[in-house]
Amino acid sequence: MQRSIIFPAVLLLAPAIATAQQGNQPKNWSSSIGIGTVAMPTYTGSNRYRVRPVPLLQLEFKERVYVGSSTGGVGGGMGVYLIRGSSLTWSTELSTAGKRRESFGDGLAGMGTRNAGTFVGNNISYRAGMFTAAANVAIGLGKDEGSTGSVVLDSKHVFGRRWIASVSSGATFADKDNMAFDFGISSRQAGRRQALIAAGDSRLSAGDGSIYSPKGEEIAPQRVNWNSDEATRYMFRQDPGADLNSMGFVRINIPNPHGVYMHDTPSKGIFGDDFRFVSSGCVRVQNVRDYITFLLRDTPGWSRDQIDQTIEGGQRIDARLAQPVNVYWTYITAWATPEGVVQFRDDIYNRDGLGAIPVARAVDKEPEEQVN
Repeated sequence: MQRSIIFPAVLLLAPAIATAQQGNQPKNWSSSIGIGTVAMPTYTGSNRYRVRPVPLLQLEFKERVYVGSSTGGVGGGMGVYLIRGSSLTWSTELSTAGKRRESFGDGLAGMGTRNAGTFVGNNISYRAGMFTAAANVAIGLGKDEGSTGSVVLDSKHVFGRRWIASVSSGATFADKDNMAFDFGISSRQAGRRQALIAAGDSRLSAGDGSIYSPKGEEIAPQRVNWNSDEATRYMFRQDPGADLNSMGFVRINIPNPHGVYMHDTPSKGIFGDDFRFVSSGCVRVQNVRDYITFLLRDTPGWSRDQIDQTIEGGQRIDARLAQPVNVYWTYITAWATPEGVVQFRDDIYNRDGLGAIPVARAVDKEPEEQVN
């Protein structure tokens, strides 16, 4: 499972319209009816939120089998309570993820409708007073859904017999298949989107990029048959610019056989994260203008003012260092402080070389020497 993906949803107010034991039904059956208001993204991954009503429907048999709202989140499901106590609850269920229609947002232009998904999962929650902590894991039954999980902290207060105010916050984690289910784009979808861009569709922009053939020839978007797989044979390049290019203003090349380099980034916020394992091998640089000034300090014509002017100009300019600078990469997963405390970190890149070898083992005791 991956940590990187978080989809927040805040439950603003959930007034229970009615919760009743149906008098004309057997005692084994019970039902609950309510409505909630949820602020959530217009679709998974969208930066726009909408407030929508959510029906809260539940039909239970002997307080063990239920059909209605999923206990793992917003959506429908049916399941069985394996444990249902006053504090601890554990259930297993079959739930659904609804269709995602292109009309949900401009960012989905050309994507068509994504089919609904079906998941089987386990949900566990623990309540202490007005607070409830919950976690769930769900595995898709189809070939596309993948696996997902979530953690939620909820605070709920009951007013009288029919009204409930609740606030919750949580995070969702997903594997690569589930990421593709929500965020993936096929070559056919990419073709449709590029065709919309070429036609001037106001929902999409070209992103200030260029298209090149395998021979390096720049190709106009109008020349590409976006309804075929032709686009998969071309190279796409983003133009320079902090808001346009994922490498920000500058790329710093380093001679090495692995294609690794340092670069700026438009995502400055990641430097404040405790876990910054977001690269595929290259290295984002904080305060990159200061770093460039240091590297070009002995190179004529590259004062700090010139560097700032070049960046503001937005044109590609290659600068070669007058004096080479040695680069050393250090990968540290354990170190000791002057106070005698040993710090350990996860070996996320598996570079420690330990493999299955134990980190430590007891030294065999040497046999004692016999004295006559």
